[in-house]
Amino acid sequence: MIANDFEPKIAAVLNREMELFEGYCCYDEKIKKIVYANAMVALFAYGIMQCEEMSKHKWIEGLKQGRDPGNTAIIDWIRNYAEEFSRIWRKTHTFVRIDL
Repeated sequence: MIANDFEPKIAAVLNREMELFEGYCCYDEKIKKIVYANAMVALFAYGIMQCEEMSKHKWIEGLKQGRDPGNTAIIDWIRNYAEEFSRIWRKTHTFVRIDL
């Protein structure tokens, strides 16, 4: 169960992903990773989830500043959080080729 295997913030993002990509991925409790059937779907999911995190950051920065921070917040996220996002993604995801 994702909630038992990861800290709450990461578990919340992983659960959101499982909702968005239901039918395209599953959580493997044995290896403690989200598993995609192919790399293309995994890459698409990575992009969508990364965009969601950037949007959240932009929203939070906008609340702090009292205005729309524009692309400055996106650039800030890339500089400060993209590497960590990628590291967590590699730790929590894999894909398995299904040969027909």
